[in-house]
Amino acid sequence: MATLKFILKTQREDKAGHSPLYIRVIQNRKTKFISTGIKLKASQWDQDAQKVRKNYPNSTRMNVILAQKIADAGMMVLEEEKKTKNLTANEIKKALKGEDGLKFFPYKDKVFGRLENTLSVNTMYNYKQLLKKFSEFADNQELLMKEVDVALIKDYMNYLVSERKNSGISVKTCMIPLAMIYNSAIADGLVDKNLYPFDKIKIKIKEHKRKFLNVEQFEKFKNYDGQHGRRGRVFKDMFVFAVSAGGLRFSDIACLRWEEINLTEGIIERKINKTGRTHRLKIGTTAIEILKKYWNESNNKLSFVFPAVSVAKFDRASPEDRRKLIANANVLCNIHLRTIGKNLEFPFNLHFHLSRHTFATFALNNGMRIEYVSKLMDHTKISTTQIYAKVMNDELDKAVDEFVI
Repeated sequence: MATLKFILKTQREDKAGHSPLYIRVIQNRKTKFISTGIKLKASQWDQDAQKVRKNYPNSTRMNVILAQKIADAGMMVLEEEKKTKNLTANEIKKALKGEDGLKFFPYKDKVFGRLENTLSVNTMYNYKQLLKKFSEFADNQELLMKEVDVALIKDYMNYLVSERKNSGISVKTCMIPLAMIYNSAIADGLVDKNLYPFDKIKIKIKEHKRKFLNVEQFEKFKNYDGQHGRRGRVFKDMFVFAVSAGGLRFSDIACLRWEEINLTEGIIERKINKTGRTHRLKIGTTAIEILKKYWNESNNKLSFVFPAVSVAKFDRASPEDRRKLIANANVLCNIHLRTIGKNLEFPFNLHFHLSRHTFATFALNNGMRIEYVSKLMDHTKISTTQIYAKVMNDELDKAVDEFVI
């Protein structure tokens, strides 16, 4: 049960010696103050009796007004507690002020504003796209945070599967920005943590096998000499480079500058686009040979190694336009790779991210410790790298079934 009490804030005394009178709301050890619009001198207020003293003009009338204010506030709190079991102090304040409560979408914009310089451009874009799905589902910009409950989340999950044809992994990914915003509201004291709905929901995920090129397929790819123009050759080199360079993502290889490479020692050190972390890794001999192919003494150290994206356009562009330049180049790259994969009769669609999977499986298969693979791939958790170890075990089991009598 919330407690309500008048508090004279003497620390906010004005030049005339008057201080504002507030109603203090305490709920679950959280405190909020609501202005009464009344100002008094400290000498005119009796804090213990919770009333104005007789030296206040028309003190009797003012005490009747104050008694009515606190009684009305108490009744409103009771009504709100009937509707919602776990009211926060902030929700009580909003109810007493006649506000509807915290609205999800305006609050979402506020959270994103705070995270603008914390999250990478790609992550921010992805979160916004995921929440666009939720906005289309909710179809209500007045949606209250407290309405984002278990029932609504389950309806949203059904919508993603039935209408959007999303997989279990995609559904789980859609929950990430929603949960992040809800956690922010809890941290800001705007929502009771006991109302958090995401820990009460289970998402069924079908086991997904990660695809990669085996040794034979990779050799075929390296030796492929089909006519795909200069761009096609560049994208092919970038794929092979990634397999020999810790499985670097397309966004990092497309923007890799000569100043980030120590060619003599075979070391790359750069800030990873996805995580924003500075990453240092030693690359393989295949990657070094590809770099030598693109290097000449006239190269500007600030220029990109691979001509997949215009460095002049990139350096002039805003963060969002840079993301678009990389995304467009990635789409074009995957078109070329898919054609090569079809020509080589690979049993899957070839795309750039398979270079990352291929690096991981090659490294583990050749005996590299999983912690080292995890570090080279800049994984935050080793459990992410363990997915590749499981793929290897599955392949091993398959080989035993096929060849061992």
